[in-house]
Amino acid sequence: MALNFHYLNAQLQEMASYFPYLDALDPKVSKVHVGWHLAHCLKVINQVCDALKSSSPENFRSQFNLKREIVFALGSFPRGKAQAPKKVIPEGEIKIEDLINNLERAKKNISEYDSLKNNNFFEHPYFNQLNKIQAKRLLEVHTKHHLKIIREILKKESVSRKKKLIKARLQ
Repeated sequence: MALNFHYLNAQLQEMASYFPYLDALDPKVSKVHVGWHLAHCLKVINQVCDALKSSSPENFRSQFNLKREIVFALGSFPRGKAQAPKKVIPEGEIKIEDLINNLERAKKNISEYDSLKNNNFFEHPYFNQLNKIQAKRLLEVHTKHHLKIIREILKKESVSRKKKLIKARLQ
């Protein structure tokens, strides 16, 4: 069964458009800058794909998870309610070269996604085992969540910059 990756590919394109703003920050929106959100999203995509590839489909156990069902149905995460696992938290300075390399790796991973078996899976800290189709949905919802935060940071930063320019002109 071939999956449609139009939405996730569009999200990756949008992420790339924010690379020039990686240092943008608005503490009222998020404690971390745009670059952190970009690096985190790419790390999640690549690590989920790596986990799916290395899993044994025969070990997948489908299990009902109410939190997962709600998040997937709504298509969004509540902000500030969950802590990301350490392995997907970006560390150190975030460089544009690293973002570009991780974006290319994410594109490659997505292009190979259909070759996985339906029951390739990965273990999510809150949602239990997610198979290939569920993992794709998670990646879309998770990336959407962080893109929304990035858009808010950039919008507020832009408004703040305009206010400073107007104030400077009035003086």
